[in-house]
Amino acid sequence: EQYNNVCLRSAKQAYQQAFPQRVPEDFITIENGFDPHNWSRLDNYSPQSPNPLSTEKFSMYYSGVLYGNGRDPAPLFRSLSQLKSAGKITSANFELVFQGAADSSAYDALIKQLDIADLVHFKPAVAYLDSLQFMLKAQVLVLIQDDVFRLQVPGKLYEYMRAGKPVLAMTPADTATAEVAKGYSASVVTTDVTEIEQAIEKWMKALPPDQCVDSVSHMSRDAKSHQILDVFKQVLGENG
Repeated sequence: EQYNNVCLRSAKQAYQQAFPQRVPEDFITIENGFDPHNWSRLDNYSPQSPNPLSTEKFSMYYSGVLYGNGRDPAPLFRSLSQLKSAGKITSANFELVFQGAADSSAYDALIKQLDIADLVHFKPAVAYLDSLQFMLKAQVLVLIQDDVFRLQVPGKLYEYMRAGKPVLAMTPADTATAEVAKGYSASVVTTDVTEIEQAIEKWMKALPPDQCVDSVSHMSRDAKSHQILDVFKQVLGENG
C-alpha cells in the first residue's frame, strides 16, 4: 500500500531518515503559504488599532513575538547602534517597530547600552488583519528565525512576501527559512551585523524602497490545496 508524507521541504530529509524503509518518491513536499482571502478582506477593512508607523520616518516592522532563544534581535540592534553612531539614522528619520512583542524588559539593558531607545519601539499585539495592514505601510519587514528553528519556516514569511515589501530575514544561511527567503528577490538573508547595516543603508537611499514584483500566487494556500488534491488523486488512482 502506498502512503505519502506531506511535509515542509526542509523537514523532508528528517522524515526520510526517520523512515528509511520508504523510497524517496513516498515523500511529497507542500510548503505553508498565505491565505489570499485575508488579504482580499483588506480592501474594505478599517484597522481597529492606530497605525504604529510614522509617515515621516523610514519604518522597519516586525510582527509577532520575540524571545532570546530562537528569535533574538540583538544583531539588528547592534547594526542600528552603528548607523546611529555614524550619523546615518536618527529618531527623526528612522524607527524599528515590534508589534506583538510588547514586553521589552529582556532587551532594555542592551537597548540602553547601545543608545537606541529612541529608535526602537515595542507595541502591543493587534488584530490579525491590522497587522497585515501595517505590513503594507512599512518600508521593510523584519523576520527573525534563529538556528534552533532551522527546519521550520514561519508562516509570517509568506505573509511578508505577499505584502510585496523588502524583507530582512535574520536567519542562518543554511536554514529552511533562508532557503525560502532566498527565492524572494526583495529579501536580504543574513545575521551579520555589518551586512544588516549595509542593507538598511541601501534601502534608505532607495526611498521608497523598490517594491518586489515577484509573483507569489503559487505560495497561496489556495494553490497549496490544489497540490494536496493532486496528491490524493495520485494515491487513490494508484490504489484503485
